Amino acid sequence: MAIGSFGDVSFEVPETLGVSGEYGFPFVQVSKVSGYPALQVVGEELATVQVRLRFSENYNIPNPQAGFDNFLIAASARAPRQLNIGKQTYGLYVIERLRWEVTEMTDQGDALVIDCTVNFLQSKD
Repeated sequence: MAIGSFGDVSFEVPETLGVSGEYGFPFVQVSKVSGYPALQVVGEELATVQVRLRFSENYNIPNPQAGFDNFLIAASARAPRQLNIGKQTYGLYVIERLRWEVTEMTDQGDALVIDCTVNFLQSKD
C-alpha cells in the first residue's frame, strides 16, 4: 500500500489498485499535392496520471465519506497542487476527472469503502 497526497489531502493506494500515466507526443498530418502527407510536430502534451485509490475504514481512515469529501473539495478548487504517491513526487497537477463508487456500506447507508479513479492533469503554471 502506498500513501499519497494531493496538496493537503491524504489518501491510500492499496496494492490491488494502481497508478498509471500517459505522455503524448502529438503530430499533425500536412497534406501534399502528391505523395504521402508530411508530419509536423505540434508540441508537447501535458502528462496525465491516473490513480485508482480507496477511502476505507479498513485502511485506517476513520470516516471514508469525509476523506472522499475533502478530496472532492480539492478537485472543485481547480487549483494546481503537489501530487505525491509513495516516495514519488510528480509535481503540480489538477484533477481533470474523478469517478467514484461506494463498494461497501452500512445497513444505514453510510459508506464504508469508496473506490475512486482519478485522472490528474499536469499543470505547467
